[in-house]
Amino acid sequence: MVSSHDVTEVFVILANNMSGHKNMPELLASFERTYIRGRRRPGRSERYGSAIFPEERWNHFETASEEIARPTNSIEGFHLRNTGTFSMSSPNIMDFYERA
Repeated sequence: MVSSHDVTEVFVILANNMSGHKNMPELLASFERTYIRGRRRPGRSERYGSAIFPEERWNHFETASEEIARPTNSIEGFHLRNTGTFSMSSPNIMDFYERA
């Protein structure tokens, strides 16, 4: 896990140490645009737009280190409730029908 203050620095370190696979630059650029700092803005300075999925949506370092339980989305809660209701992890449509 990486704290919010260190995400960009750790990404740069990892990106600089990735293997030389021929598609690695495209993968890293896509990951950076999506999760780290968005698209680079035109010009000579190091200015970036917003990431598609900002860090505060996916980095749970602080909540994990404080042992605060926090599901990442409502689907996890839905699946957890269904597991208890149906006594199985993957109910099918007939299981829903029979419970109604």
